[in-house]
Amino acid sequence: MSRLGEDGYEADPLLGTNIQYIAGKYDQGEHLEDASPSTSSHGKGNSWFSSSSIIVAQMLGAGVLGLPGAVKQMGWFGAVTVLLLITTFSIYGGLLLGWLRRGDKSIATYGQLADAIAAQSGQGSIWKWFVNVIGNIYILGSCTIYLVTCKLSLMQLFQKPPTNPDPVSADCSNTGYTHHGVADFSSTVWLLMAAAILYPLIHIRSLSDAGIVSYIGVATIAVVNVVIIAHAVQSVAGTTATTEVWPSTFLNFVNGLTSLTFAYGGHVLMVDIQSVMTRPQDWPKSVWSSQLFMFANYAVVGFLGYAVYGEGVQAPITLNLPDNTLRLVTNGCLFVHVAVAYCINSTVLVTGIVEAIWPFALSSASGKEKALKWGIAASGVLGLAIGIGLVVPFFSDLMNVYSSIGIFSLSFAMPVLLWMMLQRNTMSDGSRLGHALLVTFAVAGCGLGVWGAVQDISNKWSECHYHI
Repeated sequence: MSRLGEDGYEADPLLGTNIQYIAGKYDQGEHLEDASPSTSSHGKGNSWFSSSSIIVAQMLGAGVLGLPGAVKQMGWFGAVTVLLLITTFSIYGGLLLGWLRRGDKSIATYGQLADAIAAQSGQGSIWKWFVNVIGNIYILGSCTIYLVTCKLSLMQLFQKPPTNPDPVSADCSNTGYTHHGVADFSSTVWLLMAAAILYPLIHIRSLSDAGIVSYIGVATIAVVNVVIIAHAVQSVAGTTATTEVWPSTFLNFVNGLTSLTFAYGGHVLMVDIQSVMTRPQDWPKSVWSSQLFMFANYAVVGFLGYAVYGEGVQAPITLNLPDNTLRLVTNGCLFVHVAVAYCINSTVLVTGIVEAIWPFALSSASGKEKALKWGIAASGVLGLAIGIGLVVPFFSDLMNVYSSIGIFSLSFAMPVLLWMMLQRNTMSDGSRLGHALLVTFAVAGCGLGVWGAVQDISNKWSECHYHI
C-alpha cells in the first residue's frame, strides 16, 4: 500500500526508496514550489476524475479495434499473460511520471520533465531530445494510423463488391466493401479521399478549439465498442469458432504483443494532463482508475471478439461485422472518431513544428501569416501521413511499427530510466535490479517489435504482390 508523505504526495515502499527524495531535485534548481498540502494545488484545473477521463479518451481509440487480432496472434495463454503484464507496466509508468514531476509548475511536457531530471542527475539534454524526437515520430505514426482507418471506414461505407475479386489480395488484406456500395475505387484513391475530407480539420490551431469535437470523438468510439460487444454477445451462443491456446509462430506472438501494446500508448501526454490538475497529488487516482477501466474494456473486446470469430477475426474487428445497416452506422461513427483523433494529434505535432521553424509565429504573427505558416506545416504532416499510408497500407502493421518505436520507449522504458537517474544514490540493490529488468524488457520489446513488423510488412509486399 502507498502512503502519503509530509508534502501530500504519495510514497510507495515497493519502490525500495522514499518518494520524498524527489523534493531534493528542486532544492538545487530554479523552479521551486511549495509542496505542502495546503499549497500544492495548481488552482483552477481538472479534477482527478476529469484527468482520468482525458486519459481514457486519449488512449481508448483505434487501438482497441485491433485487440481481437492481437489475441489471435498470441493465443489465449499469451494474450491473457501479456495483457496483465502490459497493464501493470502501464500503471507503473504513469505513476512514475506523476511522482517524478510532483507539483512543479514549470514542467508541463514530457520533454521538460526529461530535461529537468537529466539536468539534476548530470546527464545533459540528450534525454529531452530523445523524448521529443521519439514522441513526434509516434504522434506522426498515430496520425497515419488514423488516416488509414478513415480510408478503411470509407471503403466499408461506399466501396462496391469487386466484380472479379483477387483471392490473393483478399487473403492478405481485406479492406472491406458493402452491397450498398456506390463506387469501385482503388485503395490509394480512397486514402486520398480520406485525406481530402480531413484537410479542413488540420487548420484547427489549438486544443481548446478542438474541445467540442473531442467529446464527439469519445462518444463515437463508445458507440463503436458497444456495437462490437453487443454483436459478439449475440453471436457467442451459437459460435463454433476455432481458437488456439498458444501462438503458431514466434513472429505472430511478437506482432500480437506490439498490437496490444499500442492500445496503451498515451504516456507521451500524461505530463501535460497532470500539469493542469487542480490537485496534482491526486494523480495516482487518475492513473489507477483510467488504466483499470481500459483493462476491462480491452479484455472484453479482445477476448470476446476472438472467442466469437476465432481464427477468422480481422484487424480492425469492424471488418467482421455483418454487411447491413449496423455495419454502416458503426463505420460512420468510426470515421468521425478517427477524424477527431487525427485533428487532436495533428494539432499537437504541428504546433511543435511551427514553433521550431518560426519561433513566436503563433503568438506574435498576424492572422494571415499565422494561418499560412500553420497551413504549410499541417499540409506537410498530412502529406507525410499519406506517403507512409501508401507504403505501409496494412492497419495492424502500422500499429506494430509505431507501438515498437514509441510506446516501449516512452511509456515503459523512459519513466523507469528517469526514476533510476534520480534515485541512483539511494536505491537498494534489489530495487535497482528490478528496475533494470523492466528497462531490459522494454528495450527488448522495442527491438523485437520493429523486427516483427518489418518481417510482416516484407512478407506482405512479396506474397500479396502489393504495389502503390
